[in-house]
Amino acid sequence: MADQGLGVDEYKAVSKAAAESGVSASFMAQGPAMKGMVEMQKLMADAGIPLTQDYQMAIEGTGQAAAAMAQFGNMTMSMTVTALSTDPIADEVFALPAGYAKK
Repeated sequence: MADQGLGVDEYKAVSKAAAESGVSASFMAQGPAMKGMVEMQKLMADAGIPLTQDYQMAIEGTGQAAAAMAQFGNMTMSMTVTALSTDPIADEVFALPAGYAKK
């Protein structure tokens, strides 16, 4: 975790605001798991920017959702930050593609 340096204060501010509003970047933050994921997000925001992360997840349970997820087996994901920047992001990055039409 980077707790000092380029972008750390900005990252902490955005992460804390998202957690306090109940918004989570995790796809798992739904239903009963949401409260725990939001609390974890608050703690991680205090720690700084995670520069490397490894996730391992196994699905257990019964019912259709558990059965559907179980077919994927145990899931593993890794992330490593390779660069940080506080440069502004150009507006065109957020522009809809030419010809886009809402259906």
